[in-house]
Amino acid sequence: MANELTVRDKAAEQVGQYLQKISGRWPGSIPGKDRFQEIALAAAINDPNLADCDMVSKLSALNECCQLGLIPDGNLQHVHLVPFKNSRKDIVECTVILGYKGLIELARRSGLVTTVEAGVVYENDTFVFSKGINPECHHIPWGVKGLEDSGDMRGVWAASWLRIGGPPQIEFMHVKEIDAVMRSSKGSDKPQSPWQKHYPMMARKTVLKRLAKHWPLSPEVGRILAQDDAADMGEQYIQPEPAARLAAGATDDGFGFNGDNRLGSTAEGGEIVAEGEDGMAATGPQDETEMGDTSS
Repeated sequence: MANELTVRDKAAEQVGQYLQKISGRWPGSIPGKDRFQEIALAAAINDPNLADCDMVSKLSALNECCQLGLIPDGNLQHVHLVPFKNSRKDIVECTVILGYKGLIELARRSGLVTTVEAGVVYENDTFVFSKGINPECHHIPWGVKGLEDSGDMRGVWAASWLRIGGPPQIEFMHVKEIDAVMRSSKGSDKPQSPWQKHYPMMARKTVLKRLAKHWPLSPEVGRILAQDDAADMGEQYIQPEPAARLAAGATDDGFGFNGDNRLGSTAEGGEIVAEGEDGMAATGPQDETEMGDTSS
């Protein structure tokens, strides 16, 4: 126990120092920098799902969240830190995955997208959708109609308006299309998968990602979306240069982390098993490329 506390305390000190060093990268116009540091430190040290993640990948993920100005808090649904098994390196890496609200937030911040809306359509809703020269999306939820039951889920719509004007961009996906995306996502059939625990939110995110193809997003956000697509397919995203150099260059910040320094392991390689809330040993991804939970 004493050794475990020593390892965790040392890791907390290292992560805390790194967060202080990168704090200047938080977008100046976005509030929440202090809350980001608090939540990021807690996630990196206390989240049992991240206990086995390579430390360099953790720091890279926190740096990415900081630059995006998004807090890795599952309750906000802005961005998630997800463990991913890299079978080629035989390590578990921490990966940044956008939440559906984070995607909306980045679109709004760009100043080029003024409004983004999304809704889940149920059997007892009134819903009219058409595309073309005069696109239309008209949705009256079952509750507004005074009905007591929603019926089965039928699909999800999403719409956005650009500052330059013009008609809205509208996308709709039937539940069968969404299910096809779900089935292509590795580990989606497992009980801990967000697809099983938070299907409507994952469905919204799926349609919003399709809608995002119409948005003038930055290269950084485009890379995050590509990373998210890779995670959905159960693949390891390979960062292009120069991002790969930045991710691998945590030692450039003076922290000297390498692939062997992981939270939950001593410098000599002795492994520490973290306990979950139920007192059972917390385990990382079991499959070769299984994605962890991205929703709270």
